[in-house]
Amino acid sequence: MFADRTVLRLLLMGGESDARNRWIASLCCIRLLEGLLTVASVFSAASCLMAQSVSISTFPVANTTGIVGITKGPDGAVWFTNPSASKVGRMTPNGSLTEYAVPVAVGPITLGPDGALWFAESYGVGRITTAGVVSPEIVAEPFLSGGPAGITAGPDGALWVAYNNLQIGRITMSGGTSTVFLSAVDNRSTLRSIAAGPDGALWFTIAPSGTVNGVLGPGNAIGRITTSGVVTVYNVPTPNSAPTEITQGPDGAMWFTEINANKIGRITTAGVFTEYPTQGSSPRGITAGPDGALWFTEVSSKIGRITTNGVVTEYDHSLGGGGDITTGPDGSVWFGGYAGIGRLTINASARSGVLSHIAAGGGWSTVIALVNNSSMAVPLTVAFHNDDGSALSLPVTTTLLGATLSSTTASVSAIVNPNATLLINTGQLTSTVVGWADVTSTGPVGGYAIFRQTPQTGSPSEGTEIGRAHV
Repeated sequence: MFADRTVLRLLLMGGESDARNRWIASLCCIRLLEGLLTVASVFSAASCLMAQSVSISTFPVANTTGIVGITKGPDGAVWFTNPSASKVGRMTPNGSLTEYAVPVAVGPITLGPDGALWFAESYGVGRITTAGVVSPEIVAEPFLSGGPAGITAGPDGALWVAYNNLQIGRITMSGGTSTVFLSAVDNRSTLRSIAAGPDGALWFTIAPSGTVNGVLGPGNAIGRITTSGVVTVYNVPTPNSAPTEITQGPDGAMWFTEINANKIGRITTAGVFTEYPTQGSSPRGITAGPDGALWFTEVSSKIGRITTNGVVTEYDHSLGGGGDITTGPDGSVWFGGYAGIGRLTINASARSGVLSHIAAGGGWSTVIALVNNSSMAVPLTVAFHNDDGSALSLPVTTTLLGATLSSTTASVSAIVNPNATLLINTGQLTSTVVGWADVTSTGPVGGYAIFRQTPQTGSPSEGTEIGRAHV
């Protein structure tokens, strides 16, 4: 390594002629990336495959036919509901389970504004503290014509409940209640879930609930309600898709599952839809993950991941079915199944390789290209270092999927979609700066760096490092 760096220093700093520079550049054309990247002029998916970047652990729960609701608690645990046993459960990241009995069947669960867990019951809403103190049926369901289907904390410090009987309820922490009846929605419809949006409103799903003469009801929409009770309904483009769960995405839009259509839907706060097909697996629960993507459960015993650009990856699990899903306090994705609770952990980034020579300033620039030729999106970070290992801050311009961003930074982080390329260009400084770049990622990436000298007169000189990700 150091011999090669010495040659490069002669190239960078020695003031040789352009011919000499080009000759040295040809010698330095290919550089091993710190022993972790091997020489390659062609990148292929087969040569860059690495182990699955997630791990799934399962925790059986006794006396259950399916875990329905699950949410992140304020105590470092996840909380869930077990309707068949009429219990609310608490599970720590290491799988330690505590269960609390409630008098009636339970449904969806959420963290309330008061730090307690609130859950749907057969005909009402209950509350449990993190110490396990249960207060069943604090609020009775309006008209007792159906149970709560979804529950969430609102932006106004209250709880919001979507009821089966086409009502949206609001519950204050002091026990006050109010409801809005969705008179504009066909009564052959039902509400499925509700979530707070990025616009200060609540968003909910509307699905068919019955048939007339064998024809499925027309309920097939996403609804929006302001905290003052103003309702807007947007029809989903795919007919009879049965919108089920909904959540706020990392991109400022709302994302939802379409269980009948095998699709994941996206709606902007302006009501613009985009739909992405899954692999015929009946998606149900959905949540924003810790990695900038959306994660969802599938009735076919799979966990799906979809990027905000619509790239879907699926993972099998052994619990059977698919219930609700949430990102836990530990940064893992937790989900319910027929037989218990599952935890999906996104493996930490590992070193993919090192670009041992970068240069910027004094007529020198470096272009780094990192390619993801796997079948799933890969989060990665490129960290710039001085020779002594300290952080090296550089002016850079990054380009990904046509979007360009300029900044002065010591590292660049991005999520690179399958078959996409991240470009990093160093900007100009008054004097030449040299160093190296460390590439870490959760999946396979290949790449190279081109360092170029542009003299005031004569032709530019270039050197290239080429490599591929090492497993």
